[in-house]
Amino acid sequence: MEDKLNITLKIADYPLSLKVNTKEEELYRRAAKIAQETYERYFKALPDKPKDYLLMLSLLHLSKNNIELTDQKNDAMLLLEVSDIANELTNYLKNS
Repeated sequence: MEDKLNITLKIADYPLSLKVNTKEEELYRRAAKIAQETYERYFKALPDKPKDYLLMLSLLHLSKNNIELTDQKNDAMLLLEVSDIANELTNYLKNS
């Protein structure tokens, strides 16, 4: 069983109390920092917009980044698989 840790993070002045695995604490803290920085960029660019609107823009922005990174990872994995298949085919043809 993994050790749990109670942490409090703050994004846009909202405290978030969470119970996380000890091994994931740093990941949560880094994620909160990125979320806060993203919110602050939108706040500076659109100071007249409500906080909820800015948080939704931040969420959309971070979700888009996540999808792009996931797609890049999937593309890289596909290229490795194609490369492996090409190597196997080359070896098969050499030995035929």
